[in-house]
Amino acid sequence: MIQLFSSPFFNIVINIFGGLAIFMYAMEMLGSHLQNVVGDKIEKVLRKLTDNPSSGMVVGALVTFLTQSSSITVLTLIGLVNVGVLNLSQGMGILLGAEIGTTLTAQLVTLEIGKMYFPLVIIGLILAKFGKEKTKSLGKVIFSFGLLFLGMELMKTGAKPIGKDPMVLSLFESFASNPILGIIAGATFTAVTSSSSATTSLVVALGIANVIALPAGITLILGANIGTTFLELIAVFGLSLTAKRIAVAQGVINILGVVLMLPFIQPFAQLMALTSDHLGNQIANSHTVFNVGSSMVFLVFVKLIVKLVEKIMPGEVVTVERGAKYIDDALIRMPHLALVNSEKEVERLSQIVDQSFFHISQYFSSRDDNLLSTVTTQEEFVNKLHLQTNEYLIKVSEHEFNKESSEKLAKLMHGLTDLERTHDHLNKAAEYTQIGHNKRVKFTDKELHLVGEFSNHCYSFYRKALRAFLSGNVKESKKLTKEMKKLSLLKEGIIKKINQTDKEKVELLNKIVHNVERAAHHGENLTDIVVSGF
Repeated sequence: MIQLFSSPFFNIVINIFGGLAIFMYAMEMLGSHLQNVVGDKIEKVLRKLTDNPSSGMVVGALVTFLTQSSSITVLTLIGLVNVGVLNLSQGMGILLGAEIGTTLTAQLVTLEIGKMYFPLVIIGLILAKFGKEKTKSLGKVIFSFGLLFLGMELMKTGAKPIGKDPMVLSLFESFASNPILGIIAGATFTAVTSSSSATTSLVVALGIANVIALPAGITLILGANIGTTFLELIAVFGLSLTAKRIAVAQGVINILGVVLMLPFIQPFAQLMALTSDHLGNQIANSHTVFNVGSSMVFLVFVKLIVKLVEKIMPGEVVTVERGAKYIDDALIRMPHLALVNSEKEVERLSQIVDQSFFHISQYFSSRDDNLLSTVTTQEEFVNKLHLQTNEYLIKVSEHEFNKESSEKLAKLMHGLTDLERTHDHLNKAAEYTQIGHNKRVKFTDKELHLVGEFSNHCYSFYRKALRAFLSGNVKESKKLTKEMKKLSLLKEGIIKKINQTDKEKVELLNKIVHNVERAAHHGENLTDIVVSGF
């Protein structure tokens, strides 16, 4: 055992994979700290400067360049697309830009860093521990860069001796003679590490050590471009249709780019060999030229790619206007007009909640996952609109009103809270249903029919309660209170009919049914507001 640890082979493995581990951890730290420093700015830039795919590509490249992570850019993009801030065409430009920005990491590996990582680690640690708030954040970024460079150096050091191993050389030669093998190896390694930068940096380090030939290095890098799409495909599961299309678009672009390059690997390698005398630089330059070139080519065909992705992922995109529509601080000087507009905003929110309840009630008969993802997508918007409208109503309440207007104001404030809580329960019901789907829990047709039937009853009740609330119908509100008791009895009957042998399934169905019932119960709260005369 001691001989194994002291063997040259063990030292090589430790240096290469130890360096890779430090590199990946440093990349994660760097991305996290940079997000803390400029995270909100990234979102604002992506929101504002993406009117067309060309400007989106510039922004995507710049943001990825600054954060040193295409994943941060793409995942932020998916978040913005998921809530409807950006559309698919705008997102395409940012995707293409991220492919360009990510090439910087491979270029960094080619630098002759020497012992530069130690000063960066020391300076970064001092600033992070003893600096002021902003200086601490900067210190963490510097410290992360130091670790990044340390990982690079360890990979380079570890790679040098393996160039003498016949088996390793034979393996890399097979990648050059059979590019498909190299592409599969690069894609697999990237999927496992969830980092294309880790793959490309390791390949460049192997090139610097003259362990790998340029054509083989190019195949591994092409594979990394395909492997990087797996993380985004996993990230969009359960999100909106447009968010899923963004992830699929990245896969289409990366795979199509590799397929088009496949017949030209050898001539491309010959061309890239002219860019530098050093193999590491040649590999890094190949990565840069391929990514920049393919992004520029695909930019011309953005509309065609959008149509292709829409055919691969068919379905209707549900769009909702974002942000408050009617409330305006300028109207607070005219409190009665502000109250009227607040009422319109509450009605608008009620329509969104009503739509989500309808989607939940329809899911169990249609089994359409887009209905669930629409509900979860709306949750963030409902929360923001609730907060924005509630803060506005608090400002309005500072003015004096007559009895009728005061009651209306109280009604709106209480009703607003119940609307938001209704959607919370609908969102939980959707999430638990998705959990069951992800875990491959087998719900029987009978069980789904029972839950669907109960959801329809709850939605029917809630819709009547919502109408009574919006219209202020006291008579209808009093009548609906009795209906809620029937729903509670119906829920108990459904639970008894569910097969009790599978505990995980029973628990999930209980949570789904419970949250649907709680959502309906907030409808009863809305009728209570009308009856109490707020």
